[in-house]
Amino acid sequence: MANAFRTALSVSTGRYWWVLIARDCANGGFAQILRVLRGRGAGHSYVDLSYSGTFEECRRFQVANGGSADGILLVDDATPVKMVQIGDEEFKRENFEYVNSIDGDFAVVALRRSFEELVEEVVKVEFKILAHLPVLFFEIEMLRQQDLSGAKLFKNTENGVTKAWYFDQCEFYWFSKAFESSEGEDCVKIVDFVKERFFQKSVIVEEFSPSAEDMAKVVAEDAWLFRTDHLPVFSTMPDNGAVARIREAALFRRTFKACVGVLVTTLLVTLAFWGGVSWYVSKTQTQVAAIEKRIETRKELDRVWKKLEADKAGTEKFLSHRSRSSSFLSLITADLPTDTWITHWSVNGNVHSMQGYSATSEEVSEFLSTLEHEKRLINVRLRSTEKTTFKRKPVVKFDLSAEVIP
Repeated sequence: MANAFRTALSVSTGRYWWVLIARDCANGGFAQILRVLRGRGAGHSYVDLSYSGTFEECRRFQVANGGSADGILLVDDATPVKMVQIGDEEFKRENFEYVNSIDGDFAVVALRRSFEELVEEVVKVEFKILAHLPVLFFEIEMLRQQDLSGAKLFKNTENGVTKAWYFDQCEFYWFSKAFESSEGEDCVKIVDFVKERFFQKSVIVEEFSPSAEDMAKVVAEDAWLFRTDHLPVFSTMPDNGAVARIREAALFRRTFKACVGVLVTTLLVTLAFWGGVSWYVSKTQTQVAAIEKRIETRKELDRVWKKLEADKAGTEKFLSHRSRSSSFLSLITADLPTDTWITHWSVNGNVHSMQGYSATSEEVSEFLSTLEHEKRLINVRLRSTEKTTFKRKPVVKFDLSAEVIP
């Protein structure tokens, strides 16, 4: 799923190259077309589509996969080239094409008529060429990833074609390409030639067989790194429509990146705003809860205060009443005869009712007389008397009442 999404994103944003590798062999030529998608970072590109066949078949494959308007990077492995040193004036003539390598270490020379014939065949099937690139430059770039210490000869034989590349102490010195030869005999001849020309007693021979996928990825990486107008190319003019499409894709990517940037910025601002609002709401809710708690506490205090006020009033009333009763009680007890005692005492407003016992009727009369002479008492009445016994002793039970002057 992740690879499918990455592929769709690369294709929709134009982050890919169509690479057409034109090859020749002993029985004729053929081509391979590959679509290279850009990965994350340099060196992480990958091939998602490839096809081998004639130019016409490769073009149909490109069109079938949505590349009808796309240009191609034409990697030329069909045009014979010769490797020369920079500054070699021998081949700087009108009928030769002279192309320097990117690093300026060497140059390749080809007959102008040879690569123009290849261009005619490619354009005839409606391919749109962005850059026409000699394959030798990319073969050398891939070989430089190998161990190049000492005198080394790298060779490759495929489809009746033998190639050889000679390095000495990491420096590239010689290249050869031959047709219709026996692989064993050809290798011996090449080794003998290298020893004789470069004065070597021994040469290490190693096989070098780069795949089309590896070659296409190297070409695509260089195109992304140096752009097509800075690659080592033959003088084939790039197709204007294909160039315009590349510029449109670049503009689309810039616009897409800008939109993504704006979207991400908007998202971040929205998240920051949402976070601020959430923080403010949380803070406000905390404050509101604290205020509500204080209000509730205040209401509770008000209720307690009112209750205290009511309790205070009741207490004051009770204490006032108690004080009056206590005062009257003190008054009564002060006038109470020695052998007289009160067993029940009730208060109803200002009226006090008392029941008790006395040793004799005279003491009851004395107690009643004393109460009648009290200035704070009125309506002193003896409601009843009754002779009875208390603990087997004769006593007089009395019931009297008196009203206290407020």
